[in-house]
Amino acid sequence: PAIRGPLQGRPHGDVVAEARQLAGHGVRELVLVSQATTGYGADQIGLIMAVLAGTKLVSPNLWGWLADHSDRSVRLIQLSSCLTALSFYLVDRYSGLGWMLLITSVVGLFWNAPLPLFEAVTLGYLHSDAHRYSRIRVWGSIGFVAAVLAVGAALKSVLLIQCLPQLVFLLFVAMALVTLSRESVRAQFER
Repeated sequence: PAIRGPLQGRPHGDVVAEARQLAGHGVRELVLVSQATTGYGADQIGLIMAVLAGTKLVSPNLWGWLADHSDRSVRLIQLSSCLTALSFYLVDRYSGLGWMLLITSVVGLFWNAPLPLFEAVTLGYLHSDAHRYSRIRVWGSIGFVAAVLAVGAALKSVLLIQCLPQLVFLLFVAMALVTLSRESVRAQFER
């Protein structure tokens, strides 16, 4: 399909062949830009992705500072998880580059908070058993890989790519619900 600007759409097979060639040269990550579904140009999608990456520089420090000064790490994990889902809900509701940059910034500031906070809480809980952290962390990684594979398989065989925002929203809601369901754990951490 044709796309905006001087760039040209390419057949699926050409893109797959180039991805395999890049993988053969050691490239480990490839971001494919689909302008046909978003209406954004490559430069605009690059800007949106840069904003999301930029929030990884600010968010953990901001939320870490809040956790250090409030002694409410688990409550902040719950709050940031809920706010991630709520802010991501806006992705399909507004259009235009300005709105998308704002929504991406807000989502990124909330989304990049729970994991570092949870890791700090886990390490604090383990105290002298910190050597067990790697066993706990590996299960988080396995869960992430399983979720990515399941979503990829569902998008390939059952769902349309247009369902991806709704699917991500449901995953964020699930994350929030899991954090909220851990009241007994919260009580143990925040004595």
